[in-house]
Amino acid sequence: MEIRETDRVVLLKGTEPLLISTTIADILDKAGVSQEDSFDHSVVEASDLTVAAIVDAVQTTPFLSPRRSLVARRVNRLKKEECERLAELVGGVPDFGLLILTFEPVEEGDGERWTVLSKAIKPIGFVHDTNSDRERGGPKLLVDQATKAGVTLDSRIAEELIARVGGHLSEASLELEKLIAVADPGGQVTRELVTELVPESAEWKIWNLLNGLLDGNVEEALKQYRSLVRGTSEIEKAFYRDILPLMRGQLRLIWQAVALREAGLRVESEEAKRFIPSKSSLTEVAKRRNYRYTRIMEMGRKATFDHLTRLMRILAEADLRSKGGLAGSDERETLERMIAELCEASRKRTAGARR
Repeated sequence: MEIRETDRVVLLKGTEPLLISTTIADILDKAGVSQEDSFDHSVVEASDLTVAAIVDAVQTTPFLSPRRSLVARRVNRLKKEECERLAELVGGVPDFGLLILTFEPVEEGDGERWTVLSKAIKPIGFVHDTNSDRERGGPKLLVDQATKAGVTLDSRIAEELIARVGGHLSEASLELEKLIAVADPGGQVTRELVTELVPESAEWKIWNLLNGLLDGNVEEALKQYRSLVRGTSEIEKAFYRDILPLMRGQLRLIWQAVALREAGLRVESEEAKRFIPSKSSLTEVAKRRNYRYTRIMEMGRKATFDHLTRLMRILAEADLRSKGGLAGSDERETLERMIAELCEASRKRTAGARR
């Protein structure tokens, strides 16, 4: 994070509360500001003040600290014209002032507000998207959290913990607090402890379901399916929100891994960038080199185009059937038929491989 001591205004955005808070703490620490300093440091909701008052709050000479600082959170909830006015005023922040503005969580429709403010702030301050720190710094944050609590956490298990809760770092941090509480003092947060105590996200279960299908392990696939729909009365929501889009997206990434393998290309190569899509692609996932990337590449090594084609066709037919495009029944029956057909396709592949 390339923030300078002379930066007077900071603009941050992100979807992870933990990363936003950690970044703010790092910035204040570099500026020599204590978050406990009630004289020279304040945290407010941006919508609770006028934009003029936000800038005025850092105009007073600091009393005990080297900087007069204010964190105005959720600036993206201000009206567009208020953001435009704030962009006009930030140039008036004095050298001893430090104004930190956050967009959290980033939402659709924030683009214009972000563009207006970032354009005004870049010449005098620092603009940063904390989501870019998620994969690189996420596991380290968890490892540091465990270390401060007096226990050990391996970085690979930290990555797995993040993946297990669907990639949500803040949620992983909360789960880690529970793991630390039950771990032996001075001991270790083990993979067994994570498996036993941390609930699995829908994305994690879909990965395991697909892994079972690609391995021909129908029992594992059915186990993961039952876990996905257990206690779910609104099957239609589960089908459209979790199961279908996640399976489709993950199969697409596995397909790309197989395509690169068959072409003899490395994912980092320029040829690979021309070979696969630019959006929602394996090249994007590869930049993070995280647990998700590892799982995709492992599945890509054992998958075939023929098998993936069958699985994707079954998904497409289930989607059409659920929307009335093909003859079928209700959502639960459509979903169960889809799972049965996926398992049957995997059984045939396994049986063919044994001949």
